[in-house]
Amino acid sequence: MIFNESDRDDSRAKFGRESFYEFLDRSSLEPCARIRTLINDLVANYPASDKADVVGRLKSSDESDFRSALFEIVLYRILCSFSDEVTVHPPLENGFKPDFAMVLKDGTKIYVEAVLASERNGLTPSGQRLIETTLDYLNEYAHHSFLLAVESSGEPSVQPSAKDLKGRIHSWLNSLNPDAECADDDLDQVLDVDSIRDAIVSKANKYGQLDAPLVVVVNCNCSSLDEAEELNALFGNLRYNYIQDRPDIKAWLTRARDGAWNGRNGPRYKGVSAAWIFRDLQIYSLSIAKYVLYVNPWSRHCFPWSLLELSHYRIDGEVGMFYPGLSTKTMLGLGDDWPSEKS
Repeated sequence: MIFNESDRDDSRAKFGRESFYEFLDRSSLEPCARIRTLINDLVANYPASDKADVVGRLKSSDESDFRSALFEIVLYRILCSFSDEVTVHPPLENGFKPDFAMVLKDGTKIYVEAVLASERNGLTPSGQRLIETTLDYLNEYAHHSFLLAVESSGEPSVQPSAKDLKGRIHSWLNSLNPDAECADDDLDQVLDVDSIRDAIVSKANKYGQLDAPLVVVVNCNCSSLDEAEELNALFGNLRYNYIQDRPDIKAWLTRARDGAWNGRNGPRYKGVSAAWIFRDLQIYSLSIAKYVLYVNPWSRHCFPWSLLELSHYRIDGEVGMFYPGLSTKTMLGLGDDWPSEKS
């Protein structure tokens, strides 16, 4: 177990400067207790040879380490629902070690590589901590009539005066009418298509020529991502074409050759048989997270039909279609209300 089972009496919300592990380890909230139980179970069933590594990253103060380790142990649980033979970091003849290898019931072997794709804010860990400490102070002394959505630019080199900032913000808010209507701002951050494409490309030739299909599993830090953006990342951005001197000919759509699988010279990275893209899979969203497995039509290895139980997109002939499949809730054995006590 990576969490102590001691009595807890701290029900405060997570602080910005606090790592997710630190929050879970101190919180007395019931959802946090259920999360601790699940993570302990996932770690307990992870292969002993690699357990120390994932535990170290789960306990890290770096949130990207926590997210990557969580993604790997969750993915391992999902892969085990399809195969009794899942190996962590199997050694290849060339000395490389992909994240996972699995043997399906029909004897087909598959290599699996996991990667996170997220927007980079360009901040150093120390700069991020200075900002989070300031935000914690503002949350502690919240205004009685307004909620704030805060954006920042640049990076502080010293701790900003949270007390001074709070005074100026409250003075400004006191001058406003809390009952006045205002337009809602769209605060959703759209994950750049480039980050998805780069995540696929970064793994495409990492292991050289493989003897079995390679599936690159991407966890995107954006729940608002949609199929159109994922298709753009893999197959190229859609663009309108027209003939300038022929207005009688209607414009038509084609894909630019700027996708992970369709480059300037045509199909590329044929060693990647599929891209399995999750939309913001994290501990709170395990039962509702959306995903699609995209089958590469130009792959040098045939993709096994048994994995098409997953929600997937494939091209038959020249027509691409989406097919529904198993939910993360089903594959992980969770309830609809995870992680509340009703699940």
